[in-house]
Amino acid sequence: MKEEQREAFKRSKALVTRTCELNGIARAVVQTTPIAYGLYGLYLRAEKLILVHVTPRTPSVCTECREDVSLESTVAHELGHHLDEELFLRRSFPCGERVFNYEPNAGEALAESIRLFIIAPERFQWLNKRIRV
Repeated sequence: MKEEQREAFKRSKALVTRTCELNGIARAVVQTTPIAYGLYGLYLRAEKLILVHVTPRTPSVCTECREDVSLESTVAHELGHHLDEELFLRRSFPCGERVFNYEPNAGEALAESIRLFIIAPERFQWLNKRIRV
């Protein structure tokens, strides 16, 4: 792992810890893996585990979908699954409008929305009432 990736990983772990503490939920564990589960990350619900695929060549932008797939962005997306699982956010999620290319179902749409909320919170004010970051 490059030094830049190590620093991003530290920031990502701190984000997860802070977000879970602020919301009074169980903390998800964040680990790197050289194995590409899915594309860039995976949330294992039963283990409350966020796996992030990291190699020295891991890109920060997906060339096919042109989305941000940086380590921090990937962790934010997987944290979205954890927040959904712990806070039952899907019940209040305003479905129907696509936000990103990668939204095969409501759970992924919500995780992508939370990723953007963490990266650019001004675009998702409705989440301010439900999540603290």
